[in-house]
Amino acid sequence: MDIQITMRWSLMVVIVLVFSIVQAQTHSYQQAYESYLQSIEKPIAEAQSRLSYVKDFFLNHVKEESKVYVIVIIRDESWRWEQVYLRVLVWEDDVIGGQLVSVMSVVSGYPKGAKFVIDQDRVVDWLIIHVDGREEGNFVLASLQE
Repeated sequence: MDIQITMRWSLMVVIVLVFSIVQAQTHSYQQAYESYLQSIEKPIAEAQSRLSYVKDFFLNHVKEESKVYVIVIIRDESWRWEQVYLRVLVWEDDVIGGQLVSVMSVVSGYPKGAKFVIDQDRVVDWLIIHVDGREEGNFVLASLQE
């Protein structure tokens, strides 16, 4: 009987320790996420202020072979996060349907090519690649390279 109690107690201690570690990691990921968002606040605001232009461009130039991407941040339940590119396939009202073109290395479960449907308010940046190779957008990347 004493061995069973000791084993249960040991198991309880292990569970509490694991939970504490997970909580600490989650808190750390959450802090990193919030800190990152704060550091790119200005380029996000600039990108979002021009989002109607991107939508109009997509709706009017999709047949020209130009490519339109939106950049979003994907998080999992542990607050691990990753900024990814989605190629826009559909844009109706404030909803965007796209295909993941990034290879994810932090958040698992989303293979390259996975389809997403997101609200446009989740967009943190965008990128247009014109037929002639010119690029527009990518404000976050530009600010991080300064």
